[in-house]
Amino acid sequence: MQTLAQEGNYGAALELYRDLRLRLNRELRAEPDPATSALYREIRQEAERRAQAPSSRPFRAPSPVVPGSSRMDGTADAPASASRATLGSGGGAVPLDSRFYVLRSTDEEFQAAIARRESIVLVKGARQMGKTSLLARGLQQARQAGARVVHTDFQMLDPAGLESADRSCRRLSGWIADQLDLDVPPEQVWRPHLGTSVNFARYLRREVLAQSPEPIVWGLDAAGRQ
Repeated sequence: MQTLAQEGNYGAALELYRDLRLRLNRELRAEPDPATSALYREIRQEAERRAQAPSSRPFRAPSPVVPGSSRMDGTADAPASASRATLGSGGGAVPLDSRFYVLRSTDEEFQAAIARRESIVLVKGARQMGKTSLLARGLQQARQAGARVVHTDFQMLDPAGLESADRSCRRLSGWIADQLDLDVPPEQVWRPHLGTSVNFARYLRREVLAQSPEPIVWGLDAAGRQ
């Protein structure tokens, strides 16, 4: 887990822990030792922090704003003394409290859709134009409204998780179970003879939605990878 995390492969590191936990539970009716569990939590927190933090790549010149954008890539309104490290506009989400984030009409539409509890809200736009930043703000709005939030970044899905639709759905189900602290992992209720789609829908219906009295908002970042 440490080696994978040091290589930046957080998704594989977290999946390794989940596989270990499942095997221990199945074969020995035991849980991972406290040190391993603590390492898992540390890696998960670091993965979440990196997903929300601005990239450390060098500052780039401003690029044009396109429809669907909710992020400022330029520095026209920034003080002349602002440092490049502070602007951090190379990629990733702009922190929620950043003064460099610019509200646009897209934000209002997205926030209104979240408030209406729309079943599906799709945000489209060019790369590095603020979709992740907008998603982070929408999820924070949902949290403040009392919803339970799940965040999935498809960039953390390693090649093994993309080998088949069944494996991808199992991974996604596992991530959901982990973030919502569900007692039943997907492997315990997955029935191969039912097929991938039925198993996935069945798990969401029985083990996720039925176990939560609060509404659940699921944010999918970089979903185009699929």
